[in-house]
Amino acid sequence: MGDWFQVIAAPEATADEADRLAAEVLAWLVERGIVRPERTACVLGEGGHAPGPNWRVAVTDPDAGLLGLGTHGLEVITGRTVFYSPDLDSVACPYCGSVAVRGPVGSEWDFLPSIES
Repeated sequence: MGDWFQVIAAPEATADEADRLAAEVLAWLVERGIVRPERTACVLGEGGHAPGPNWRVAVTDPDAGLLGLGTHGLEVITGRTVFYSPDLDSVACPYCGSVAVRGPVGSEWDFLPSIES
């Protein structure tokens, strides 16, 4: 994750719906030229979709330097995910009650079983 980011989430979607919904949103963005259809090394993850010719219509304050950055694309992630935050030791999902805790320094986040209400 860089200095700026936007999250598109469907917190009420089920795990079975996640891939289909992600594909629909990506297709919508590609169809409008907001992102390119092919995956490239434009994100820090497994590959992403670079800005398309109409990317400026999706933002309120276009940054003229965006296309010159090495990481400037859209990464599509489905499933439970925690983005790194240096000030948190754990987070809880307000929808399902799952808790993620950070392991030793430099390790990944681990999900604990859902909290019983």
